[in-house]
Amino acid sequence: MGKQTRFYMTEKDESDLLSFARSDRKMAILPYRHFTKEIEIVDTFPDPNIPFGKSTWLWDMDHSPKPILSFVNKQNYYSVDSLFSEVIEFDRSFFDGTRLRSGRIYIQTGYWDDSGEYVTKSDEFIKWFERLARWIRKNGKRHNNWGYMLPGAQEFAANGGIISSY
Repeated sequence: MGKQTRFYMTEKDESDLLSFARSDRKMAILPYRHFTKEIEIVDTFPDPNIPFGKSTWLWDMDHSPKPILSFVNKQNYYSVDSLFSEVIEFDRSFFDGTRLRSGRIYIQTGYWDDSGEYVTKSDEFIKWFERLARWIRKNGKRHNNWGYMLPGAQEFAANGGIISSY
């Protein structure tokens, strides 16, 4: 089962969220695509205009085990296996040149193991996701039924910018 919170953010809003996410733990940003079996940690979000630049992983290095990478054979790269890893998928909100597109944070809360038992991910991990989701809801304004507009996105829309969920 998964959980998600959708949002509209500017780069400033992203920076504020990252500061909050790092305020009480050592958090790493992982690129969506890895070229080796080793976990790559980046300091900031990649450019959303490059391939796979819109999606990243957030990893709580203090409380969650090292993520598992799986090889994507047809495309010849590795990516975090979010089903078995305690990572938050961070799909960025971004400006595509004409409109601000929505983003989301998303987690898998558990999985079925080989013996048919449902394994729930750690309480600490799920609480961390919920903490970030609360921050988004608290600092954002509900936009229709699609998500939350953070302050920079609200200003963008108030100045005539187009907001799009697609």
